[in-house]
This record gives sequence, structure tokens and C-alpha cells, in this order.
Amino acid sequence: VLFTSSLRLNLTTPDTSLAAGDNATISQPVEGYNFQRIAQREFTASFWVKSTVTGTYSASFRNSGVDRSYVSNFTIAAANTWEKKTITVPASPSAGTWNYTNGIGLYVSITLATGTTFHTTANVWQTGNFLGTASNPNGVNTGATDFRIVGVEVDPGSVATEFEMVDIEAEFSAAQRYYWK
Repeated sequence: VLFTSSLRLNLTTPDTSLAAGDNATISQPVEGYNFQRIAQREFTASFWVKSTVTGTYSASFRNSGVDRSYVSNFTIAAANTWEKKTITVPASPSAGTWNYTNGIGLYVSITLATGTTFHTTANVWQTGNFLGTASNPNGVNTGATDFRIVGVEVDPGSVATEFEMVDIEAEFSAAQRYYWK
């Protein structure tokens, strides 16, 4: 799949000293109706990432009530190089506040930097609102930070499928259900 654009964070004002409650996170809410196909089932998230700052970053998956979180680490090994990342997440718990209709069913987040308030243990569903682990670098500590992400996809099961490009007409048609005059 050819990606012609990406989400880019081009930082010019660094934060060299994170407070406990600070975080820099890119998040995508998944509507409850779309979350239903992976709810309480194993799923796999995949994406392409490129950054000037290497290190062990975190991805988090949180429910609508942000009272259940799953954090997994991924490594950006080479600066300024596109790398594909794949994370398999075990079935979400039934406990907690989950939305299966037209609200937010799941937050999918990539954490560039996080204070200790949002740290947890990786690779297990936790009770609470967590975004990363202690190994997360401060990805916003230099004014030269350039972070890019593209091709984010969540699939049921343990296999990341090829990114599914949706044509603009289908995307527009799907979005029309939100229109109200």
C-alpha cells in the first residue's frame, strides 16, 4: 500500500522535564459499533512509524470509561526510518465501562512521553487510566523532534492484515449517518 501522507508531530518547543501528570499522546477513538467486532476478543494493531528520537515507546488501548488499560511497548530502532510495528492484545475484560454503540468504545493511543501518573506494567490489562511504561523515552525533549505515524489499523485475531484503503465515496457514505440538519 502506498501512503501519500502521514500524521506528523513536528515539535519546536521542547519539554525537557515532564511532571508526573504530563503526557504527549496521539489518540484515535474507535466508535463502539466498530469496537464490537474486537470486544472481549484478541486483536492486533499495526502501524508505520518514523521518528528522530529512538527508544522504547508505548501504545495503549483504553476503554470508554478510561478505567481499563492495556499498554504494550514497541521500539523505534533507527532514527528517521519508517518501521512497521505490530502489537497483539489479549481479549479485553468484561469488567469496566465499555461502550458498544455510538460513543467511544476504545481509545487507541501512541505515547511519545508520559509522566509517572500514567505508567503501568506492560502487556496485561490493568484497572486504571494508563498510557505508557517507565521505559518510554521523553519523545518531546528536543526542539528537533519529528514524529510521524501512518497506516494505523486494528484487526480481530492475532494477524495484522494488509492495510485496507477505503475509497472516498465509501468513506463519505459511511460518514453521512452523522449528518443532521
